[in-house]
Amino acid sequence: MIPSTEENMVLEARQLRQTYMVGGGVFAKRARLEALREASLSLRAGRVLAIVGESGCGKSTLARILTMIEPPAGGSLSICGREVFSDSDNGQATPQSRRRVKELRQKVQMVFQDPRLSLNPRRRIEAILAEPLVINLRLTAAERQERVAAMLEQVGLETAMMRRYPHMLSGGQRQRVAIARALMLNPALLVADEPVSALDISIQAQILNLLSQLQSRYRLAMIFISHDLAVARHIAHEVLVMYLGRVVERGATEEIFRRPSHPYTRALLASTPIADPRRPRKEKEIFGGEPPSPLAPPPGCAFHRRCPLASDVCRQKVPPLQTFMDGSGERNGASEQRETACHHADAGPQASS
Repeated sequence: MIPSTEENMVLEARQLRQTYMVGGGVFAKRARLEALREASLSLRAGRVLAIVGESGCGKSTLARILTMIEPPAGGSLSICGREVFSDSDNGQATPQSRRRVKELRQKVQMVFQDPRLSLNPRRRIEAILAEPLVINLRLTAAERQERVAAMLEQVGLETAMMRRYPHMLSGGQRQRVAIARALMLNPALLVADEPVSALDISIQAQILNLLSQLQSRYRLAMIFISHDLAVARHIAHEVLVMYLGRVVERGATEEIFRRPSHPYTRALLASTPIADPRRPRKEKEIFGGEPPSPLAPPPGCAFHRRCPLASDVCRQKVPPLQTFMDGSGERNGASEQRETACHHADAGPQASS
């Protein structure tokens, strides 16, 4: 893992793994799916980490573990210096882990992808926002109403919205309500899972700017999950790239975009639409084909079947995640800020704007 100071450390995850048993029936056996493999990360207060990758790479599985919705099959997770899950739990929700989850639940909140599904359509906005206060804090009705009104103003909505139902709001307004609900208990960590992908393009920038402003104002640690690298670049301090359940690259955002060192990261960036018709596309870096099935992952590096740099060692050995060294043997310009899981990380990272 990237070295980090203990001060203001909000999140530490080490070697997280998650396995599901899927399928089954009269004529089929249940299969073992490794959705997450040895994922490690850390995050300090006031920092934003974007997790990016193709569909099925493990982003949402990792989010469910970080928000304590489900325990990992292995590895450890600490929130605000307190261990939540450990290898000794053996992938089960033990009485001890359930107690720790309950005690730390207020510290971690989540903003989901589609506010139409995450907001109760039968309750007014005031009741939706007050619910976390009713469950967790001993406040009078007047105090709850005051907090709800203040939070609505924080996310750019009028207090008159309190009497409305979710279906009476636009998509952008509903997502602002979802963000307000997530902030009602003053969490230390906010996990946003594709929070703008269900919105019109004209509204996305407004929500991104709102998240950025609130994150800075409250000095939140934020995990921002997205398949859109342009969005990740706009909001994140660091980027973590995942492929088939593994972390393949992590580093400072601008360094990742300027000099991506993993072939998969370079291909993702080359595949990202560019709003400049004069800029040539690097077609040779755009990979084809589909990711291998997580039910039958290939040996060695999971990306080797799609990688132009693949060699025998890639087909046989899983590359460890380690600090990237450039061809001269010197650490890259980000110093201790870059990790890459690639046997050929020094064989062609190219600067890009």
